[in-house]
Amino acid sequence: MATDLKDTLLLPKTDFPMRANLVQREPARVAHWDKTGLYHAIQRRRAGAPAFASAPR
Repeated sequence: MATDLKDTLLLPKTDFPMRANLVQREPARVAHWDKTGLYHAIQRRRAGAPAFASAPR
């Protein structure tokens, strides 16, 4: 007897979409970010901060 693995996981039941309709929802999300100036706010907050440096290999 086979059991679906998804039935063995204890994941929360939520009413919000996770990945559903990403192609349709992303343009509205990006438009909201543009309207609120999110990118520019992040740039202002990070002004003068050190640049990212990866760890030596």
